Amino acid sequence: MRALLVVNPRATAATHRARDLLVEGLGSDVAVAEAVTEYCGHGIALARRAVEGADGPDPALPRCAVVPCGFANIFARALGVPNHPLAAVERLIGALREDRCRTVSMGVAGERYFTFCAGLGFDAAVIRRVERLRSAGRRSTAGVYIRSALREYVAGASGRRATISVHLADGRELPPVVLAIVTNTTPWTYLGPRALSPTPLAAFETGLDVFAMTSFGAVPAVRSVLRLLTGSHRVADPRWSVALHDLSEFTVRAPEPVDFQLDGEYLAGRDEVHFRAVPGALRVVV
Repeated sequence: MRALLVVNPRATAATHRARDLLVEGLGSDVAVAEAVTEYCGHGIALARRAVEGADGPDPALPRCAVVPCGFANIFARALGVPNHPLAAVERLIGALREDRCRTVSMGVAGERYFTFCAGLGFDAAVIRRVERLRSAGRRSTAGVYIRSALREYVAGASGRRATISVHLADGRELPPVVLAIVTNTTPWTYLGPRALSPTPLAAFETGLDVFAMTSFGAVPAVRSVLRLLTGSHRVADPRWSVALHDLSEFTVRAPEPVDFQLDGEYLAGRDEVHFRAVPGALRVVV
């Protein structure tokens, strides 16, 4: 069996020690080649080349695995992978030997696939701030995200007008919203050990879910955050938010580009994004 180990050197815990242990642990079962990403989108190119040379019982849907080395590790944790590189490596070795796989859905935003979430508006703007700090040498921590969120809110997010529109496949259009979060699973993110789930019904076995806010003033923002932090299954309040479950496709539009993120990666402004769900898109070793 052959495998390509794609390493993101910017991941918080992507140390040489963790990489060496992974290669060493897989060595007796798998011929491992290693590649380090060098620019945005490089991982996609590496994965495409790996798929072209895939072997196994179903080369059209090759197996993949994830070892969490980042800050939140949302995709890995949603799959039940231990949130520590070494523990995840041990689980991966056992899963390969026992041929344990799970087929999961993915989302597509425009031409880009995503595993757990996308966002337009406030959450993407927060990620933009965090990525600037990381480029300056700061590490990702819960404190960095909280301070970035507060600064973004004070800088004007609270007064933003609801100009984003969500157009459903059946022709319906939601009321104008300030921000939109699209999820392929739950949770949406983590704050330390605490899971934040504005779309608690989202799952890899269903379509896409949407949480959107029609107002982001002090009362809606504070009450929504408190419900997220307490794990409430009623984060969406009809007075200022909308929640949709199991959508096959829809389009989000804005009169001018708004901040956009995909799986926690900032992708600059977008004025239109078409989303669709892709069932059974990925075969994951777990």
